[in-house]
Amino acid sequence: MPLQTIDVVELRIMFYIDNFFVMTLNMAHVNGQYNHQRLHPDDQHFTKLNSVRIQLARYCVLHGYRRLCHTGLPFHYLALAFMTAPLNKVTDTSTRHFRFFDFVLAATCILIVCSNIIGAGKVAEIAGFTFGAGVIFFPLSYVLGDVLTEVYGYQRARRAIWAGFFAAGFAAFMAWFITEMPPAPGWNEDLGGGLSRQDSFAMNFGQAPRIVLASVLAIWLGEFANAFVMAKMKVLSKGKALYQRTIGSTIVGQAVDSAVFYPVAFWGIWSTELIFTVMVTNYALKVLWEVLLTPVTYKVIAVLKRAEGVDVYDEHTNFTPFSIK
Repeated sequence: MPLQTIDVVELRIMFYIDNFFVMTLNMAHVNGQYNHQRLHPDDQHFTKLNSVRIQLARYCVLHGYRRLCHTGLPFHYLALAFMTAPLNKVTDTSTRHFRFFDFVLAATCILIVCSNIIGAGKVAEIAGFTFGAGVIFFPLSYVLGDVLTEVYGYQRARRAIWAGFFAAGFAAFMAWFITEMPPAPGWNEDLGGGLSRQDSFAMNFGQAPRIVLASVLAIWLGEFANAFVMAKMKVLSKGKALYQRTIGSTIVGQAVDSAVFYPVAFWGIWSTELIFTVMVTNYALKVLWEVLLTPVTYKVIAVLKRAEGVDVYDEHTNFTPFSIK
């Protein structure tokens, strides 16, 4: 019975059949022990019961989550149905509504803004290994970029990149503006060592304009390179080898990001050797992060695809970055 032809009446009939099979199975138990002479797990009743329940659950998944709680089906049947429900191939997402896109979009913006403000200017060293401190969290934005492009397509990823770009720009402007405001005398007390509270505040949030410019520009170029490669590889590979797409797109995107940010932000401030060292080590760490997080990326993509019920292919997409459609 095709899923598309099932209506509410058929759903109820199937549920009654399910209950009949449950009653039949219960009758096969004697004093709490299984009667192997009357019914065996390989019996067709078990096969029919599983088939009916999975069909019911898949119907509920395809027609909305509210019906899941009204079927009376055990959780493991619903979980199995959820993971085996068919996905609809989609090539245009401009007018489609997604349940969880807004949450992924918000998470992407938060990661970009926090990485831009908190971790951009500090160099850390652990066990003789020198790297930019922001590398620990910033690559997660590329993981979410992979999730956005794979699940929702390049069109939605493009909107998320622009949202992150403007969020990072506004956060940087706000930090600069508040830092430049004259401090109140009662607040700007001496913290010792000739350091005032205003000086401390400026050291934390008063990033140099070229660092802000370098960061925002690197994010914009790197994220678009990542999304473009991810979307193109999916179409060319016909959706196969997800790990090649996630890692390959990160190799390109992070290379663009690192090659733009560190020279633009610190050329003439740091030594050429330090810029090169931090740039190369950060790039290696970012790619390594992506490789290590591949199982997590797989899981998140699988769950979101099943939740949205679609598999997006950018076969007819206009890949210009200068659009928010």
